[in-house]
Order: sequence, then C-alpha cells, then structure tokens
Amino acid sequence: ADRLGLYAGGVLMLDLGENGNSTYMDMHAHTVSIHSSQAGMYPTFQIKNTNADANPPRISLIKDSASPADNDETGRIYMYGDNDAGEQIESVLIRGMMTDVSDGSEDSSLEFYTYAAGSQGGADLKLDYLGATFGGDVRIPQGAFVASQTSTTNPVLRLTNTDVNDYNFTFPDNSTLQLGSDVSSDLIFKLTNAGSGDFNL
Repeated sequence: ADRLGLYAGGVLMLDLGENGNSTYMDMHAHTVSIHSSQAGMYPTFQIKNTNADANPPRISLIKDSASPADNDETGRIYMYGDNDAGEQIESVLIRGMMTDVSDGSEDSSLEFYTYAAGSQGGADLKLDYLGATFGGDVRIPQGAFVASQTSTTNPVLRLTNTDVNDYNFTFPDNSTLQLGSDVSSDLIFKLTNAGSGDFNL
C-alpha cells in the first residue's frame, strides 16, 4: 500500500498510510497548532461525517498508560482568553478522570472548572456514578426544579449534610413552595432523619 512520511530535522512528523491503511493519518508532533487572523469565528476545526447510517463523527482522547492508577486523568479541554492587562487566562477547564482502574469495576468522573475573583477554585460541576456534585449554588432563573420519581422506595429529593447540623432554607417574599402529585390517591409528605437525632421544625 502507498505510504508517505513527512520529516523535519530527521524526525517523522506526519505519516500517511501507516500500517498499510490508506485511510489512516498519524501525526507525531508533540503540539499541533492552527492559527488564523481572519476576522470572525476563525479558525474553525470541523469534523464532518457524510455517511448515511446512524453513526456520528468521533473525537477520542486516549490515555494509554503502562501503569494505570486510580485518579489518572484521561483528558483535558482548555479554554483561554485575555484579561484587560493582556495576560492569557485559563477561563474554563474540562477534565476527565479514571477514579478507579480496577478491572471489572472501573469508575470515572468528568469535572468542569471556571474562574472566580482571579483564581480557579474547586470543580464547579462533577459528574460521576453517584450523580452530579455542584461546587456552588444551583440557580434556576426561570422555570422550576422538577424531580420525577419512579420508585416508592427512593426519595424524589434527598438532602444530605457533611459535618453540618443545620440546614437553612430561604425563600424570597411572595414565593411559593409547591408539592404535587398526578395520582388520585392522597399525597404523603414525610420529613425523615436517617440518623439517630430528632427532626426539629
């Protein structure tokens, strides 16, 4: 099969048709950069799939380690911008991790980081097998928070604490807290303490 290699300084940088596959292109450069000074939303990196089946195009970030360990990072996506001093600042970071690499019981997580007051804090949002963990308030400017329950044994809304004994719920003036059900039977609202202490109102 045809194969073409591009070298710079005696180092293979681009390999076309590697392993006898004419549809394969392998880039050996440590950093690949695309530049544009064109006005508008450029440069644009586009991956287009023109097949007629249900399969999409794909981006794969692969961490192939000879000694995999818990909490190894599997990929990062960065977004940068300039501040008013002309300094380049990392505005957003998306990070994937393998939190457990045990064969047959692997766990992973996806974390989102942003900047606040000039520094990057903890993960603003973390997704893993436990669900979604938020680093700050969850705000819904419009609409409502709706939680659907399909099992009578699992609570539709669960509040848990970490070394905090008191919960404070603050509602604005003239706000409404609505509990509803679409079944014709009576609706039971329970306040339950999963620990050994009393539940005080």
